[in-house]
Amino acid sequence: MRIQKPSLRQTAEQAAQRADAILFELQRTPPLLDVWCRLGVVWTKLGKPERAQNAFSAARALLAELPCDDTPGARLDMEYACTLLGMALALAGQVEQARQLVATTPCIERDTVLQRMAARCTSVGSLQESLAIARAIQDPTTQGMVLEPLAKAADESRQFALRDQALAQMRNPLRRADTLYHIARRRLENRAFAEARALLREATHAVRATRKLPERADWLTRLATAYIEAQAPQDALPLLAEAEALLPKLEPYTRARVGCRIVQGYARLGQRARAQQLLQRLAPLTKQARAQDSLRQFFAEAHASLGDYAQAEQSVRRIQDARIRADAWLRLARALLEANRLSEAARIVRLAHETALKANLNGYSVVDALIDYGQYDMLAKLLTPQNWLRLKGRQEWILYRLIEKGQWQLAASYAPRIESAREREQAYLSLALARARANDLDKAQAFLSRIASPLGRFWGYWALVMEKPAAAPSLIPTLESLAELIEPPRARLTARLGMAFARIRLDQKAAAVVSLEQAAAILASLRLLPEERAIYLPLLALGWAQCGHSHRAAETLRSLVEDAELQREVGVSFAARCLAELGNAQALIDAAPTIEQLRGSGLDTHRAWASALLAVAEALLDIPPYSAAEEIPYHMFGSFFMQLTGAEAFDPYNLTLPLFTGEMPEQNEREEQ
Repeated sequence: MRIQKPSLRQTAEQAAQRADAILFELQRTPPLLDVWCRLGVVWTKLGKPERAQNAFSAARALLAELPCDDTPGARLDMEYACTLLGMALALAGQVEQARQLVATTPCIERDTVLQRMAARCTSVGSLQESLAIARAIQDPTTQGMVLEPLAKAADESRQFALRDQALAQMRNPLRRADTLYHIARRRLENRAFAEARALLREATHAVRATRKLPERADWLTRLATAYIEAQAPQDALPLLAEAEALLPKLEPYTRARVGCRIVQGYARLGQRARAQQLLQRLAPLTKQARAQDSLRQFFAEAHASLGDYAQAEQSVRRIQDARIRADAWLRLARALLEANRLSEAARIVRLAHETALKANLNGYSVVDALIDYGQYDMLAKLLTPQNWLRLKGRQEWILYRLIEKGQWQLAASYAPRIESAREREQAYLSLALARARANDLDKAQAFLSRIASPLGRFWGYWALVMEKPAAAPSLIPTLESLAELIEPPRARLTARLGMAFARIRLDQKAAAVVSLEQAAAILASLRLLPEERAIYLPLLALGWAQCGHSHRAAETLRSLVEDAELQREVGVSFAARCLAELGNAQALIDAAPTIEQLRGSGLDTHRAWASALLAVAEALLDIPPYSAAEEIPYHMFGSFFMQLTGAEAFDPYNLTLPLFTGEMPEQNEREEQ
């Protein structure tokens, strides 16, 4: 008879019950307030309101026991605890209770706590709750800081009614306009012009509500430009005229800056005569004392928009500051490339690059512009050996951009010229992966053969195996031979774990066990930092679990959770979450000791097991990490987990990370010095 596996929800409930039992033993311990909050959210998601209420009641009792005085430390502790509990109540759908908690908790800055709660709710997608909390914030600026990201998040998730409610709540019309403008720009990127125009109309109403004339004039020109991109010139022209009417009321510098943008708008709308007349009226402003170089750049751009490139060039030449002049040359070069005036553009590109070098810049912005416009002949002429050396630190990024544009042959021609050996290996690995993904395995292996170090070649071949399992039989022998050559032992440990997961991907469990044994032996021989153990131990446990060695997996997980240094310095929640997301939640639940086995253990051990079990439940229930602080290691190391197990594509940048190179942090610091 087929044995039915428990559902994710059943597994999550099992983890929550184990965590609840552990916490019950330590109910009156203040350091566990955050864990009680997490448990309350988990029980709510599992549809157990009574058990959730018990958890929240325990957290409230712990909050009430915190000292309340005027010392900064006590105030911060109280605010942090109130934020955690309030956020948990909000995520559990108890928004009114969360607001009441903040209103009645002493010794806190209420708007600050509400802001943190609302921001966190927004970041995890609880947008209705975020809006309800934001409405309780008294200070308009603080409230606006919360409502802006909330409105953008609601728009991204297509909750338009909620977005409009957040926008309507904003008391600063310019913040409302800015939010609408950024949402409209996303529509323009997706070529949803009708939606963009509707949003721009709302932004226009908001701009007209402000009494700040410089800001209103500036915004009217920005919105006019957006209307032009949204294929609505008839809506852009009145805004430019409205902005022009405000110019006499502006101080000279702002008048010139905004006026030149209006000129560019008129030029784009084909209103050449109107643009020229305005530019003539603005010309005397170039003689004012303040920020003359910036003014000359504004006028250069205005002349270029009218096709008067000679006059634009004259304006640029009069700029004294080398950095401003370099930027002005580059903007003029972009205008010429846009107009397909390639011979003139090539000359201005050279001037932009020469000026950038004189200003102690490396000239990368010029290179980037040429790649943007696909001007690879100009790029080849610009990147002389001497100029290439000046781009040290950006050389690999240039190759990445070329590969991204499909110019892998050109990228390959520059790869040997990369000075840094490590960056050169990354470049060849990027080229190999690009060709492998295009099903050109012969060329991919040819690029890998140019990588000098066994470490770089190993991870290159490993990535090919993980992405192209069908080609694995011919690649595995090379991979095994390279693994033996990798030094130092830390780097070999990562490689052996990678080898184990490659074998698991190929369903070669017996060979995977051999690699896991080798990894375990190296791990036992090394004196690792707590952060390193927090990564290697769960990976080893995951490997054992996926190979069916549940006893070894449980043994490894216990050594992870009960490691005192990990409990203090790193915690285990992120590791447990990664295990659950990779399909091995049950392994951690099975490894957890019973209450009887835990009795006599210290508080840290109880807390670590409760936290690990809750992390499993949270992952299975799609509850995000409980705090921003907890997210940091999860995002840092979670990607490493996913890549090493093959759940995500390999990133060549990994070849710089100590987990792959095996270098100690102190060694990296010495090399930098």
